[in-house]
Amino acid sequence: MSASAALAHWVILAVLLSVFAGVLYRRLRGAEYRRVRAAAFTVLALAQPAFAVPATAIRSILVAVAAYAIGSTAAQFVRRQDPRRIVLLGGSLAGAQLVHPVWGTLTTIVLPLALRHQVTATTSARTAGLYVSLLFIPALSSAALLYLSLAQHFDGVQWRGFVSPGQYAVLVAAAVLPATPLFIALARAPMKIHALSLAILCTLIVAMNVVGSCVAAQPLAEFAAALGALGVLLIAHWAVSATRDRHAALLMVASLALSWTAALMTAELAHA
Repeated sequence: MSASAALAHWVILAVLLSVFAGVLYRRLRGAEYRRVRAAAFTVLALAQPAFAVPATAIRSILVAVAAYAIGSTAAQFVRRQDPRRIVLLGGSLAGAQLVHPVWGTLTTIVLPLALRHQVTATTSARTAGLYVSLLFIPALSSAALLYLSLAQHFDGVQWRGFVSPGQYAVLVAAAVLPATPLFIALARAPMKIHALSLAILCTLIVAMNVVGSCVAAQPLAEFAAALGALGVLLIAHWAVSATRDRHAALLMVASLALSWTAALMTAELAHA
C-alpha cells in the first residue's frame, strides 16, 4: 500500500470512528449518563482490536455501525410500525447485507421471524403487508448482490478452506469469549423488546465468528468489534439507579478485555 493510500485509509477510519463515537456518546447522554462516564463508555466500546489492524479496521467499523443500527431500529419498529420505522429497519438490514452478505442475509431472515409475535398488526393480511414493506429494501439489496456475484464475479466473502482440526476448540472459545459479558447481562435483564433483538444480534455475531473463523479464516475481531456498540445499546436501556453506572462499567470493561484476550489467542494460534 502506497503512502497516499495508507493516509487515505486512516483518514477514512478516523472520520468513521469520530462520527460513530458521536452517535454512541449522544445515545448515552440521552440515557442520562454523565458526560465523563458517557465518554468513557464510548471509548471502551470503540477501543477494539479490529480497529487497530489496517486490514480489518474499516470493514469492522462498518459491521459495528450496521449492528448498532439494526439493534436500535428493531426495537423502535416493534413499538410502532409506521413508515419511517419500516424504512429505517429495512435500510439497516440492507446495509448489513452490503457490509457482509452472509451475516446480513441471516439477520434479515432471522430477526423479523424472531420478532413476529411482538408486532401489533391486527390481522394476518396486515402482518404480511407489513413484512413485505419491511423486506422490500433488503430484497433489492440481495438482488443487487446476486447480480454482482453472477455478472461481475463479485464475492463478498472470501472462503479460504478449513483450519486444522486441532485449532477448532481455540477458535470456538475465542469466538464466544467476547460476547460472554453481554449474554450474562441479557440473561439477568427482563426480556423486553430491545433485549430480545440484542440477544438475537449477539447470537448471530457469535455464529458468524465461529463459522467465519473455522471455515473462511475470517479475523475473529472483525465481528467482535460490533459487541462494544451493542453493549452501549444495552446499557442505554437500563433504568437509572444507584448501581447502574457500576454495572455498566463492569460490562464494558469485561467485554473489551475479553475481545483483546480473544484477539491475542488467535494471534498466537496464527503464529503457532
